[in-house]
Amino acid sequence: MEYYAHTREDGERQTVKAHLISVSKLAEDFSVDLLKPLAKKASLYHDIGKYAINFQKRLDDDKVKFSHAACGAIEYKTLADKNDCFAPLMEYCIAGHHTGLMDGGTDADNSDSPTLNGILKRADEYTGDSDYSAYATEIEFATLTQEEITPPLNELLSTKDPTERIERYAFFTKYVFSCLTDADFLDTERFCNKNVERGMSGDFEKALDKLNRELSDMPSDNPLRQARSRIQQQAFDNSVNKSHISILDMPTGSGKTLCSLKLALESGKKRIIYVIPYTSIIEQTANKFEKMFGDVLPVLQHHSNYSYDGNTEEEKKTADKLKRTCENWDAPLIITTSVQFFQSMYHYKGSALRKLHNLRDSVIVFDEIHLIPTELLRPCLKAVGYITKYLNSEALFLSATMPDYSK
Repeated sequence: MEYYAHTREDGERQTVKAHLISVSKLAEDFSVDLLKPLAKKASLYHDIGKYAINFQKRLDDDKVKFSHAACGAIEYKTLADKNDCFAPLMEYCIAGHHTGLMDGGTDADNSDSPTLNGILKRADEYTGDSDYSAYATEIEFATLTQEEITPPLNELLSTKDPTERIERYAFFTKYVFSCLTDADFLDTERFCNKNVERGMSGDFEKALDKLNRELSDMPSDNPLRQARSRIQQQAFDNSVNKSHISILDMPTGSGKTLCSLKLALESGKKRIIYVIPYTSIIEQTANKFEKMFGDVLPVLQHHSNYSYDGNTEEEKKTADKLKRTCENWDAPLIITTSVQFFQSMYHYKGSALRKLHNLRDSVIVFDEIHLIPTELLRPCLKAVGYITKYLNSEALFLSATMPDYSK
C-alpha cells in the first residue's frame, strides 16, 4: 500500500517517503559540515511513525489518535550502537519535532509522562494498527556510523571541562533540532500551499555603495566632526585585525551604527542581524536603514512593536510574507530584540529554535551590549561564543560605555 504524510485541500497527497527524503535533504543543506550527518539522519526518520495504519486512518478521520513523533526516537534508541554518544541527541530531536525539546525525565517516568524517558517507554504500545514497521519497506534505517560520530565527538572531547562538554552537547542538540524543524515545516508548507511566499533578498554590494556615499557626504567642517571622521577611520583600519568577536567602543554620536554596518556589509557573510535592547532604538535604526537602502536591501523587523497589518490586498499579502519570513529569519538584514535573539538559542519550542540554523554565516551586531542584564551575562556570551565558533559567524559588540568582558 501507499503510505501518506499529508493531504492537501484539493485531495492531493504526499507520500511519507517523499516527505522524509525532502526534509532530510533540506536539513542537511541547512547544517554546518560538522553536524550534517546528524541533521540528515534525524530528519530522515522523524516521521517513520506515519507508516502506522492508525496514522493513515487519521488522515481521513481526525478522531483517530496516534503520536507518530515518538516512533523514530524509539527506533533509534533500539537500533543505536552502545557507543553512539549522540543517540540521546537524535532521540530528543526526533521525539520533540512537534512539541519542542522536552525534559529528559527519570527511570521512574511512565509511558504517559511528557518527558523523553516517558515517550521512549511507549514502545510496547505500538502493535497492531499502531505498528509502524512498514517503514523498512521504503526507508533503510541507518544509525550514525563511527565515521560520522568522530568529528563532533572530538569537538566535545577537545575541552577537559565537563560543564563545557555538556553545554556544547546542548548546543549541538538545539542546532540539529533547528535544522530538522525548519526543514519539516518548509517541506510541509510547500506541499500544502504551493503559492505561499516567504523569504527576502537584497544586494549587499549596492547597499555598500549607498552607505559609502552616505559616509563620504558627512560634513567635517568643524573640529567635532573632524574628530568623528578620525574615529570612524580608526574603526575601519582596525577591522583588518578583527576576530570572530570584535568590539566597537565609540562615543555617542560618533557613528557606531553606520561603521558597524559598513564592516558587516564588507564581511562577505550572507546575513546581517542587528540585536538591539529597546524597541524605540530598533524603530529608529530600521527607519534609517530603510531610507538609505530603499529596495536595494529591505529590512526585516522582528519585535513586538512592529505591525504586520495591511489595508489593501497587496499590503495584506506583503504583511503575510513578512510574518512568515520572521519565523525563520530567511532575510539578508534583520533587526530584532535581545529577547528574540537569545530565545533562538535558549527556548525549547521549535517555533523559537527554527531560526537558530539561519544564524550561520552571519554578522551579528549587538548594539548597547552593556545593557545585557548581569545575571544573564554568562549564558548570553556563551551563546554568542558558540554561534561564532561553530556557525562561521562573526559578532560585533557596540557601546559607548563598553564593559570589560575579557574575564
